[in-house]
Amino acid sequence: MFARTGTKLFSAAMGTILLIVPAFAQSPVIEFSPDANFACLAEPVQQPNQVWKSWDGATAPADPQDMLRSATIFAVGSETVVRDRAIAYKLFQYLAASDFQQAGRASLELSKLLLDESSGYYDPELGIQTLQQRADIGDVEAIARLGAIYSRGGVVPQDDVLAERYLKQAAAAQDISAVYRLAQLYAQRTDLAPMADASNSYFQLALSMRYQRLVAGDCSQLEGLGDTYADQGSAFYDSAKAAAWYEAGFRTGDADAAKALGQAFLNAEGVDLDRAKALEMFKFAAGHGRVSAMVQAADLLLSDPTDKSRVEARELLERAASYGESKTYETLAQIAAGQFGGASDPVEEIRYLRAGAATPNASPSLLIALGKAWETGSAGAANFPAAFAAFRRAADFGEADAYLSMYALTASGRVKTTENPIAYVRSAASLGEASAMAELARAYACGTTVSQNLATADLWRNRAAAAGDSDTLVSVGKRALVAGETGEQQYFRDVRRAARTGDVEGQILLSEAYLNGVGTAVDTQAADRWRQYALSNELRHNEALLALARLELSRSVVGPTEVAAALEYLNQADSHNPSVAYELGKIYLDGVGGTVVDRPRGIQYLMSAAGNGYVAAMVRLASLDLTSEESGGKSAQDWLNQAVGLNSVAALLIKADRTESEKNREELLNQAVAIGSCNAKELVSLAAALTKTGAYGDTPSVLLAKALALDTDDAGTLLELADYIRDGVLQAQDDTQNLDLLHRAALGGEPEAMRQLAGHLLRGDGGSPDIAQARSWLTRALAAGDDGAVADLVGLLVKGGAEQADLETVIAEIRSVAGSDTAFATSLVSELLTEAARVDERYQSVAMEWVTKAANDGDASAMMLLSNAYALGLGVTRSMEESSRWLEAAAQAGNVDAFEKYAVVLELGLGVTQDSEQAQMWLDRAAKVKQN
Repeated sequence: MFARTGTKLFSAAMGTILLIVPAFAQSPVIEFSPDANFACLAEPVQQPNQVWKSWDGATAPADPQDMLRSATIFAVGSETVVRDRAIAYKLFQYLAASDFQQAGRASLELSKLLLDESSGYYDPELGIQTLQQRADIGDVEAIARLGAIYSRGGVVPQDDVLAERYLKQAAAAQDISAVYRLAQLYAQRTDLAPMADASNSYFQLALSMRYQRLVAGDCSQLEGLGDTYADQGSAFYDSAKAAAWYEAGFRTGDADAAKALGQAFLNAEGVDLDRAKALEMFKFAAGHGRVSAMVQAADLLLSDPTDKSRVEARELLERAASYGESKTYETLAQIAAGQFGGASDPVEEIRYLRAGAATPNASPSLLIALGKAWETGSAGAANFPAAFAAFRRAADFGEADAYLSMYALTASGRVKTTENPIAYVRSAASLGEASAMAELARAYACGTTVSQNLATADLWRNRAAAAGDSDTLVSVGKRALVAGETGEQQYFRDVRRAARTGDVEGQILLSEAYLNGVGTAVDTQAADRWRQYALSNELRHNEALLALARLELSRSVVGPTEVAAALEYLNQADSHNPSVAYELGKIYLDGVGGTVVDRPRGIQYLMSAAGNGYVAAMVRLASLDLTSEESGGKSAQDWLNQAVGLNSVAALLIKADRTESEKNREELLNQAVAIGSCNAKELVSLAAALTKTGAYGDTPSVLLAKALALDTDDAGTLLELADYIRDGVLQAQDDTQNLDLLHRAALGGEPEAMRQLAGHLLRGDGGSPDIAQARSWLTRALAAGDDGAVADLVGLLVKGGAEQADLETVIAEIRSVAGSDTAFATSLVSELLTEAARVDERYQSVAMEWVTKAANDGDASAMMLLSNAYALGLGVTRSMEESSRWLEAAAQAGNVDAFEKYAVVLELGLGVTQDSEQAQMWLDRAAKVKQN
């Protein structure tokens, strides 16, 4: 049947295969070249009789053979026939139940549909039963298929012993697939093999049988030969031979061989990597109705998407979908959503998702995507009941994310059910979902949908941490920091675990820990490595940049250096991201760290964040006296009302504070209470507002206790809770809780908390006094701008005795806190020593040295101090000329307190030439500042 010079044709008789490997199977395989010209005995491609599409299902067919042939074509499709398994199922089902001579063949074909999850008729129990009935009457194909099913498992529990029994029986009837499967089974289960080399002997037999059938003109064996040589469990494994046989099959027009060859090109198995040739092969197979090849070709086209490749991929996937391949709908939806570039089309996206969800084997990920589309209203109005229904279907697959989405919809009241929402979270937690365990911890701590139970909350928090919930690990780690060296080691272990889960914040905190030696030895290389891990995550790059910026802005001292670093990160991030825009808005509105206030720029950033639904930005805009020009026509009241509509407690409190009607104020406060917030900051603010009215009994105390049980990183909130405990308003859970709260607030950059913590350390509250730690925290508070810290540090300098602080030590600590900003350090020392000089004249001389240094470094406040010193002769020789010179320098440097004073000096000619015109200019500048 084919030409090959010098080839000795296979001539041995096959004979009956015994239960042990036949002797001739151990003889050398007589191979042929895949380069030969094969003449195949293949039937021409046939078309189904379209009349069967309209068959009523009851009328006896005039030609049952034609019905079977057509059903077989409809079941798999072809180059010219779209697969239609609904018609195939109806025809097979009728024929299998009839007295048609080939009813058995119809039963076998029917079983394929029953055992195919994507067919729409998946019924594994009936499928196995149908096969077993055929096997019981000796149907070799049914026996071989049962052996394959039991060896794979899935449809039925894997049973290698039963698989071997079926496969031996089919192999004895010369079924090649059974021989091949036996070879694979014995390669994996050597304990079942009848002899040491049984696997390779059966592989050899399968090759011999394939060659013999190829000689007889069965060119489907070309792909089979490729499969056998591609099997890495065989001693005959040869990827180059496998690719050559696949190519031989492709030359004869075999679509399955083309698909296998495409996979070889894609994976560089036996051939060089060639994505273009892989795509060519997949397209060829796709053109012959191979659905998986359609999907593979589309995947390749989308791996480097262009406008043209997206269109082509979409066409391939839509064709695959028309063949009943439901998984393609998810990718089609992603194309429509713009995930592969190009414009997004939410309407098309949800159309594809709905079409996929309507198929009987819709994947849970598709159902979750559909649920989120309905929930967000991406293609129009949100549809919460439809979202809930999609999530419930996904949850039936055991998807924890779907349960959590159901919880979010029901706990927020957007969907009403008779079930307790917390049951969905428990279901997700029972599936091992760490974030669900963390949500249960929050629910029990807050008392939402369950009664508040702090012990149970701690239990779930510990389980969440043990299960690797990154947010919980970071939170628990931060809490541990207050426990000294042991706590630092625990912190390091927790953030390292969080980092290893891929959590960006954990990776950045771990980088910081290595950089500063927190809980571990300093390791700059490890610090750089983890920082790069965080930044290299393309999907979470913005999140990493935002986390780095927030880290800079939460330092114990936030000066120009820290703000510059934060701005560098934020400017690299996507400014359309509402969280990024909000942080930029705060910096420019508040003049953080000495940044020049830029109100228009700050408002624009806040409006960008608010426009994207960021409630905190809406609340901040509501607090500003916006002009119509600044806000683009939207007033502060408009932003406030929008935030109130989104159930913002902060917005409700602002509105309640502004209203003059007692009735309206009460309604607004009641609405805020009814929200049931689980945000510690909101609860503390709400408790304060309720306390002012004096009309809410113990509700404020209940809210504060609730806030105390919740987790928060907000330093201001932690300080307020500590103050409530100190003042006896709030009952601490233990003796150390007040100090722990202060310590966490101080670590979070709250200056007053640093000073209060220093006071406790000086007194030895909760242990022995620790003067060094107290001095360290006072130094940080001084650098953070706390006025009280100046007096407390001066007290340590001039006190005398065992608690007296050494001046050089204090100066060294100030320099350490200020870091590379030497001008800032000089300014802090001058401020401290100026205050010390007022208390103890021994410090006057050294104070003037440092004030002069700071003034020369451009510190406008130091310039003012130096001007006063020369005017009064404090530590320097009295000189009105020098006083006026430094006063002018302070005014020119932008110190607003100097404007009016310098105007008076100019008007009176004190130490300068009298100049009424210049005096009026400085008075005007001072008036403008007061007006603003």
